[in-house]
Amino acid sequence: AVFLNSTVGEVFPDPDVLNGLMRFVREGGGLAGIHGASYASMDLPEYSEMIGAADGPHRVETATLKIDDPNSPLTKGFGGKDFVREDEFYHFLPDGPYSRSKLHVLISIDTAKSDMSEWHVRPDNDYGLSWIRSYGKGRVFNCAMGHTPTLFATPALAGHILAGIQFVLGDLEADTTP
Repeated sequence: AVFLNSTVGEVFPDPDVLNGLMRFVREGGGLAGIHGASYASMDLPEYSEMIGAADGPHRVETATLKIDDPNSPLTKGFGGKDFVREDEFYHFLPDGPYSRSKLHVLISIDTAKSDMSEWHVRPDNDYGLSWIRSYGKGRVFNCAMGHTPTLFATPALAGHILAGIQFVLGDLEADTTP
């Protein structure tokens, strides 16, 4: 598997490298992205489609997060309970690749319990932060959280990242149905 931790900007300037990564995942490899992975190489639609999102305004804020799939082995550490977190949350644009019709969303912003007064980005009010998906024969895990250093110091979130890595390695089975 390939692990992209807070990658932003032009990460794949060589088309052969991007094509190799895409082929690797399509043919059964894994890709895990943390925080800025969806903000990397936004000029390459194929990459954004594979990771599941691109672009979107973001800033450090406090929000209530909900567990969209409490039965997933990737979210078991949360015990099905919502939680409050301060982090830099991406608010993915409605015209980008982020869509629940393509992704199995695990965690999202609970807009009913969070101050969204500055965020009128998506008409559907859907702000996913962590998801999994199949891509060809491969597996993709993306977690848009991780700007603040407490991600790995929070046991449930560290466990979530570990489970995501195990998922992309093929060591953990999880439903990827959107």
